[in-house]
Amino acid sequence: MPDLLPASHPRPRAAARLRERIEADARAACQSSYLGDHTSLCRVLGKFLCYVDTRDRHLAPHLIMNGFWEPWITVAIAQRLQPGMICVDVGANLGYFTMLLADLVGPSGAVLAFEPNPRLLELCKSSLSANGFRGRAVATGLAASDRDGQDVQLTFDLASPMNGTITGGNHAGSTTVRTVRLDTACANLPRVDFFKIDVEGAEELVWDGMQGLLDKNPHATVVMEWNAKRSGAERLLDKVSSRFPTLRHIGFDSEVEEITRERLLTERGAEDFMLFLRR
Repeated sequence: MPDLLPASHPRPRAAARLRERIEADARAACQSSYLGDHTSLCRVLGKFLCYVDTRDRHLAPHLIMNGFWEPWITVAIAQRLQPGMICVDVGANLGYFTMLLADLVGPSGAVLAFEPNPRLLELCKSSLSANGFRGRAVATGLAASDRDGQDVQLTFDLASPMNGTITGGNHAGSTTVRTVRLDTACANLPRVDFFKIDVEGAEELVWDGMQGLLDKNPHATVVMEWNAKRSGAERLLDKVSSRFPTLRHIGFDSEVEEITRERLLTERGAEDFMLFLRR
């Protein structure tokens, strides 16, 4: 096919082109089947079988109809993980990223996932099993935090379980969950190469409970959601900056770029950034 862009037109970068291809391929291969009891089975990213709760009005529709979620993050992760890596997924939800990580690290790698919402944990485990990942990926219902063995309330809405939080959100449902520090939960892992953290306001608690791991794994990559409007956002940013002086984030074009503290605090209002932290 001839190049139809004029010479002066900016060329899309490699990550953006990959994102477009992944989205198109996922939509073309997308399938879903309702199984009853508020559960559907769908095909995501053209290859994974994923169980979803049909009462979910936010994440599940994207997986059912498009076959992907947050493609800019999907691509950024896919470009950087390698076989044999050991990953930790905090806030696994339905297991979309857990499955992606398990696939990318291969049989010689490992994934430890945390999802305290019982219904989401059930679906995540079912998806891992259906895709043959149970040998390399383990999902637990413990809530990663800054303390071990504390009983806390996880609050959530059935229509938006992805926004469940242990930080006192005003949601319709709740359940008691047990906390654990990542330093404790991952103590027996030989190393950790990659962390994905998406915990709807509990990021600082998770961060405080993983400092020993970061000391032991100074070259690990951390991909973590951050929002300027959440309680303690600036304090968390101070803590992050003390360990990672150069701040980066994943842009919507799937490229990882440096970003200033000022931009993080002012640019998106109440919308999330996905920080990409690596020395």
